Amino acid sequence: MTHLATLVTIFALISNIALAQRETLGRSICRNSKDLAPHQASLWHEGFPLELEDPLLKTTPTALCEGEIVVTKYQVCVWVRVTYKQISEAVGKGIHAPASDTISVNGHMVIGSANVILGTQARFLYDYIQSFELDGVSYDADSTIVDKLLVASRGRIDGFCLDASIATPSSLGYKITSIKKPIEAFDAASLNNANAIFIGVDTITIETWEEIDSKQVFRRDASRMKALNAFANIPVPPVVSNIVPVLGLLGTLRNKFLNNKTFFVESFPQPLLAPDLPVEDLQLDMEWEAFLKALSNGLFSDLPRTFGVFAKVITPAENTNGCWKSRTAAIDIQAPLGKGTELDDYVNSVVYPALAELGTPSISLGKRFPGSSSDIVQSALGFYESCGVEVDLTDVENCYHPLCYRKNLVTTFQYPAIYYE
Repeated sequence: MTHLATLVTIFALISNIALAQRETLGRSICRNSKDLAPHQASLWHEGFPLELEDPLLKTTPTALCEGEIVVTKYQVCVWVRVTYKQISEAVGKGIHAPASDTISVNGHMVIGSANVILGTQARFLYDYIQSFELDGVSYDADSTIVDKLLVASRGRIDGFCLDASIATPSSLGYKITSIKKPIEAFDAASLNNANAIFIGVDTITIETWEEIDSKQVFRRDASRMKALNAFANIPVPPVVSNIVPVLGLLGTLRNKFLNNKTFFVESFPQPLLAPDLPVEDLQLDMEWEAFLKALSNGLFSDLPRTFGVFAKVITPAENTNGCWKSRTAAIDIQAPLGKGTELDDYVNSVVYPALAELGTPSISLGKRFPGSSSDIVQSALGFYESCGVEVDLTDVENCYHPLCYRKNLVTTFQYPAIYYE
């Protein structure tokens, strides 16, 4: 290295230190703690540390997200466990995040296909990870990242660094346009530019998010987004959602409230927020074009009355380290709490066969998934194996996930006790 290069390197390091903002976080509760049912309560609750359970109250422990965040010009680095919301607060603006920003980033990193949104951009989380630490060992992100992180088989994530671009939107504003029509009348060609699709009983709502300049935003439209988010978070008793098709109404409501409305990314970083309501939620992943073909063939035309579907298109980075290399459909199929068995049956007997004929369906390993010997779980394992991920593991030091052995078999697992009280 020349003297000039050495000086440049030293100056860059000094500049980074000078620009760094360090924040040590206090006690914060993650999503899916004891007060919020996770996506599959019976399965995901079984692994809570037994010594933390209250045998009298039958409560599960509180999930904590507390750690340290360092923000520099080029990176956001985290030690221990934090949520997207905490990173956003440390950065001082919205970042690419899931529909619920109170999910822990560490937990999101192990599910294989975590996606994040900022304004009109929907990306994979892996495309922003620069480095990470597993059980005290540091790694740079490369093509082995999915194998190292999937279902936490290789160890607990104790820290990570994200590229600072995770807080950079493609525009300062966006416009939401939606079209609602009977599901049998939809035209697949109209979905080519879609960002999101909402499906309820007999209806489909196609939504497009358009980049616009901040001068094109009408401030009064903000009240509509606020009103919709508040309405969507009104608690609905399970007895009601088991009768009324509440989950299938989201597209209709968004078409009513948000069609042709404009918003600042600063005020509404994510065009869609997930209500903190208990549901059974199973997410499938699929090539976008193949998914559209499945819709053309009639997929979801027989959607159960109380179910709802939300699908969005995720675009990977050109040099992605993730397993999805082309535009991908992230398809959330939701059922009322307590209808998990019916949801599994519908996915296994109707949805998976329709998708398998046209592409390579996989499943998010952080939400609900059918139990052992499931075709969709086997398909997911095959997909990840083709991406260089080692499956059928025999030696897992600590099992932190029901599929920690990467087999089509649900096994006994436990959550890291360090993150709970």
